[in-house]
Amino acid sequence: MIAHYFTLKALAEDWNARFRDGILGDVYAQNKGELILAIGTKTADHALLVQTNPGRTGIFRVDGYNRAKRNVLTRFEQVIGQAMTEIKVADRDRFILISLENGWKIQLRLFGPHANVYLLNQEGVVVDAFKAPQKWINKPAPEMRPAEEVGTFTVFSERWQAASGSKTWVQQLRRTVPFMDELLSQEVFHRLGGSWHTAPNLASLFDTSQALLHELSDPKPCLYWEGDQLVAFSLIPLQHLAHLREEVFPTTDVAVRVYWRRFFAQYKFRRLFDPLHKALSAATEQLHHRTEQMLEELSRPSRAARYEKWAHLLMAQANTLPKGHTEMVLPDLFEPDHVEVVKLDACLTGVENAQYYYEKARKTRQARLYAAERWTETEVLATKATHLLLELTKLNTASAVEQFQLQYADHLAKLVGHQHMGQETLPFRRFMVSGYEVWVGRNARENDLLTFRHAQKHDLWLHARGVAGSHVLLRRQAKNRMPPKLVLEQTAAIAAYFSQARSSSLAPVIYTERKYVRKAKKGAPGAVLVEREQVLLVVPDLPANVP
Repeated sequence: MIAHYFTLKALAEDWNARFRDGILGDVYAQNKGELILAIGTKTADHALLVQTNPGRTGIFRVDGYNRAKRNVLTRFEQVIGQAMTEIKVADRDRFILISLENGWKIQLRLFGPHANVYLLNQEGVVVDAFKAPQKWINKPAPEMRPAEEVGTFTVFSERWQAASGSKTWVQQLRRTVPFMDELLSQEVFHRLGGSWHTAPNLASLFDTSQALLHELSDPKPCLYWEGDQLVAFSLIPLQHLAHLREEVFPTTDVAVRVYWRRFFAQYKFRRLFDPLHKALSAATEQLHHRTEQMLEELSRPSRAARYEKWAHLLMAQANTLPKGHTEMVLPDLFEPDHVEVVKLDACLTGVENAQYYYEKARKTRQARLYAAERWTETEVLATKATHLLLELTKLNTASAVEQFQLQYADHLAKLVGHQHMGQETLPFRRFMVSGYEVWVGRNARENDLLTFRHAQKHDLWLHARGVAGSHVLLRRQAKNRMPPKLVLEQTAAIAAYFSQARSSSLAPVIYTERKYVRKAKKGAPGAVLVEREQVLLVVPDLPANVP
């Protein structure tokens, strides 16, 4: 219900009052599928974050904005600096329209697989578009189609009959009444009570639907949680979700903002957790199955003793066994009144066949010893996988999963491989130092990637002074919080270790915030210019607490 017509309407009404006469200070994109409209008012700066990715379509407001210095694309430059005169939602359609003082409009389509943002001139012609601009420029804006009014029982009955091919009553109600989504349709049938297997009373269904839609005009927004999992956003309290924890908000603007922040945190967690949990579960099950099979094989009597027995029997009668036999029945000298049927190679003599079985017995014993070692190794690996799976199931945040991946990187790579880690495999070395993540480039190309693509501007950048070496990054947990001195010194020791100063008894290492490091003009890969650096004298080493 987060991109529902009534939700967008409530947001537009709030923002129209908040942003009237506000200045559109900037329009830019710095994340895939996200357009940011920066707005300045007399009292504060705000930003509207428009999400156009499939499955994550919506819009919410944040206080202030922080435009990155790199990898940012400015959009809709023609209207930057214009005052906003009105924000409204289209009549019974999920378009938000932002009118500007020069008569131009920004049209936001916030539904479907083709969600987009368009810049329109006074004639309603598209001047620019956030996605696929060449497809839209100089063409009419996407048509807005007001949903049909279903305000009378007669219209309701006709539409209900037309939707009779639906699989469920909930689906049929959704097709009958515009804006009646899955959540609201379930609420209608819950309020009606009765059986879900028999046809509902149409008059009661119509009255309950109309009453529910009327409630949406007076929002009382809330979020519903099951444990720590966000289940739903609703514009009004829902009786059929009363068994869940309900979190109520004073305004739709606040509720939507909290929803998206928690949604993205949960989305990132699931993106990291789910593939890793699935792969680790499969690996654990496979390893335990393999150990059971190997143990069953090891519990069977070894064939080595039998091969050796045959060799002894052949040697005892070697002089009487000429070539040409493929099988021989020999009296068992070890068990009287028993005989052994021995397969022979017709091209070999009795002695040569005995030697063959002696060698086969030796190899069988070696193979069994190797199998026992492999079983021990596999059992240890299965135990480790079980432990990791148990630890993983305890995690509930994306940052915890990332730290888990880093802490057990070697074990996870062996168990599930990098393709199941749920995130981009960074090409450089990574370490943990007392809970802080440290990245180390392994060559000039990786140094460039580490410093100028993956680093945040407030991360601490380190390098051994005056010698060739790796770029080293100490990831800061917050831009206003410096890592402890011991962590900084240990990271500096790592920087010295991965440099030509490794053999020195004491090495100087410079450090500064990443934002004070820039690429040298026409310099070789990895060559940089550094400002505001400080120096630490450390012993080149990998600290003992680094995994």
